Amino acid sequence: MSSILKEIIRHDSGLRETSSELENAVTLKALALAGFKPGMGMAVLIIEEILTNRACDTADRPVCPICGAPLESKGWLPRSVMTIIGHVTWKRKVWRCPKRCKTGQTDPFDAELGLTPNQRTGDEVRQMACVPAVFPPFNMAASLLNTLLGMEVSAAAIWNWAQHAGGEAMARLEKELAELRTDFRPLR
Repeated sequence: MSSILKEIIRHDSGLRETSSELENAVTLKALALAGFKPGMGMAVLIIEEILTNRACDTADRPVCPICGAPLESKGWLPRSVMTIIGHVTWKRKVWRCPKRCKTGQTDPFDAELGLTPNQRTGDEVRQMACVPAVFPPFNMAASLLNTLLGMEVSAAAIWNWAQHAGGEAMARLEKELAELRTDFRPLR
């Protein structure tokens, strides 16, 4: 292993733990499976650094959507989301209205990333969990997700995600049908 990789692994507790599995692996299968974890860990570190840098670049002071007053900073608060590569954590600047409008705290960077307030799971995880849930039972889909990606997600969470995705699909379909109805002019 290169000295750069050893140094990175030495400073990250999660990577340190998986590196011993990698060094003790004998078969190619065991090496591939053991190598997957630190590879994902490295991806998490890279993405966390990118998110931290981007969050610093987007610290412009927004205005309240209700009263138009410049928002006050609540400081740099952490955000963590479970993604297909693991939990990704970063800090971003959070804002609130000085006049206490009912906007709650806002974070333009979360919105830029396509995240909703209190979202703890990435959209790609939801999508990957819903795809195998189309045919097998939801508990089987949870087991598949755990086997394939090493993520523990409950069958109930996948059921909720599938219901949400189905609702969004139905809403899109209804919108398209409404547009077709307005475009359709019967012949007389």
